[in-house]
Amino acid sequence: MSERDSTSPDFERYPLYRDEYSQAMNILVPTAITETLVEDRRRRFKEEEAAKDELATAEKAKEIALALLKSVGKGDSDDKARMDKIYQELLQRGTALRDIARPKSLTPLQILAQKQPHMKEVVNFVIAQINLAQRSHKPVRLQPMLLVGEVGVGKTHFAQALAQALATTIHILALNNDLTSSTFLGSDRKWGNSQHGMMFETVVLGQHANPKVVLDELDKCPRTLSYGSPVTSLYSVLEPLSAKCVRDISLLFEFDASQVSWIETANNVIGLDPPLRSRFREFHIMPPSASECLMLAGEGMRAAIEPVGIKGFKLDVSLRRHLAHLPARQIS
Repeated sequence: MSERDSTSPDFERYPLYRDEYSQAMNILVPTAITETLVEDRRRRFKEEEAAKDELATAEKAKEIALALLKSVGKGDSDDKARMDKIYQELLQRGTALRDIARPKSLTPLQILAQKQPHMKEVVNFVIAQINLAQRSHKPVRLQPMLLVGEVGVGKTHFAQALAQALATTIHILALNNDLTSSTFLGSDRKWGNSQHGMMFETVVLGQHANPKVVLDELDKCPRTLSYGSPVTSLYSVLEPLSAKCVRDISLLFEFDASQVSWIETANNVIGLDPPLRSRFREFHIMPPSASECLMLAGEGMRAAIEPVGIKGFKLDVSLRRHLAHLPARQIS
């Protein structure tokens, strides 16, 4: 049906459907203007999708805060005091949203590949993950990575530099210490010394929703029968779907940890469980060559000296040769 234009009685006005509108745009509007309009439409679509994601995250955060508030009223006086302290800290940090860390450019990663050339394969993998996240308009969540190599090749040092290049926070946990199954998701509230786990501390009480967690010496993780192994909790938090709803048993509520990126290091993978290894992208790091050792020694000295502010210090070749055989942790 047509609608007669009241101001122009000799013409009729018809509604244009999407296909007809596109055809009219191609015929009547210059190409440059058309491209600008299409790009503007895409931009507005991205902004609308981002607003929806933020709203959903805010609603989830409100649910978390409410669940924690309800759990304050349970348990004995010591338990209530502990829960109230955590709730007050959560209120101070904000209960609505956590920042999503996004690298402003790939330049820091490209520089990292130049400074640590023996890690170039890992850096290229990370760059590919970032490009994929940008094209799909999603936060940068790296596939869990396992860096395997002998002692002193710079696995932990690289993981720290990678987190800095990605402009996010990092939490490093040495698994060769005396840890239990409550390390990640808290201990049972029936114990008088019950504490929340590392995941709650890093995600809920942290600054970013997508921090980097480095688990050092995965192959040396204790597996005691009496207190359990922290590895048992990894099976759920490493999977994005199950990590969307993890539960801290000390606080009795669930939260979203699916944006956390995991980097594990190991000297040997023979003793690791196959189901656990299947959750990682493995990289076998070879020792750096002689020229790469000289470069790494120079970068290690520069990283150690620049914060001190010593002026006029020169990284001569003789000093780099003297330190080239040392691992990064000893140089810095």
